[in-house]
Amino acid sequence: MKTPIERELNKEEFLKKSFMCLMDCGLEKASTRSFSEYTGMKTSSLYYWFENKNELIIDAAVFGLNIFTDKTLETAINNKSDFNVFYIKLEDALKRYSDALKTIVQVASSPHYGKIIRDRITESIEILCKKLAEIMSESLGLDSKEAYAFFSVFIQIIINCSILEQWDKLEKLTEILYSSFKTD
Repeated sequence: MKTPIERELNKEEFLKKSFMCLMDCGLEKASTRSFSEYTGMKTSSLYYWFENKNELIIDAAVFGLNIFTDKTLETAINNKSDFNVFYIKLEDALKRYSDALKTIVQVASSPHYGKIIRDRITESIEILCKKLAEIMSESLGLDSKEAYAFFSVFIQIIINCSILEQWDKLEKLTEILYSSFKTD
């Protein structure tokens, strides 16, 4: 019998593969059969962790969002003394992650799943902005409230520009945002 830790590790791997399925198949074509093929589990075994396909899709999309937020926080922690280095490394990661963000937005925009997942996405983004403000406020020369406001707008800009793959616009909007907060 598997321990709770083994089951949790398997669930994380399962969600990772499920998110890849969702990205590759798209929301309309994702089926229990495709999830089964991607994860290597029998279709009936999918219901070990999930009540139904809807719950699986939502959890897979939230898992994808958590990858984005974790990567963003890791980049901030590793570059907390220099916002410019943080930004350059984050932009590079975003270019690799834009398809995943598109998938998350597709689920969040869906009439079927959107209402359910938007609250979870909003909460995750809110937590991300608060943590980024704590980590990066000093390098930005901002107090915590200003840094939180900055990152609330910054995260929206990077998500929108990443989804549309508007990298030049991302750089310009970030420069405008950054200069509007800098007082020295």
